Amino acid sequence: MIDIALALILHPNRPAILIARRRKGAHLAEFWEFPGGKVEAGELVRACAVREAQEETGLVVTPLEDWEPVVYTYPDRTVLLHPVVCRASTGEAKALESDEIVWVSSDELAQYQFPPANDSILVKLAVYLARLAR
Repeated sequence: MIDIALALILHPNRPAILIARRRKGAHLAEFWEFPGGKVEAGELVRACAVREAQEETGLVVTPLEDWEPVVYTYPDRTVLLHPVVCRASTGEAKALESDEIVWVSSDELAQYQFPPANDSILVKLAVYLARLAR
């Protein structure tokens, strides 16, 4: 099983989340995803989410809350996703390790295709963002 920290990065000034489109040639290429990556040996999940956010987007983020981990089995691997809600210090993100990044609202989130492992996270995130928008 592969432990993966996901940084669910909230925009600093509005109810939006940062998503990234995976590069061509990558596993699950061209799907949209949340910045994140493998938790290294001895690394805390929150520390991994912060590190991956910086490496993939250039953003400095502050972790706010940890969500329940999600286990998903693909034909070739099983992943344990650890979603961490974070707030960005600025909205100036860069696509450092993806083809494209975009800030999206809860209404826009459904327009993007994510890997199936993210389904339950997306449902919870849509409700979370809608609540922030009130």
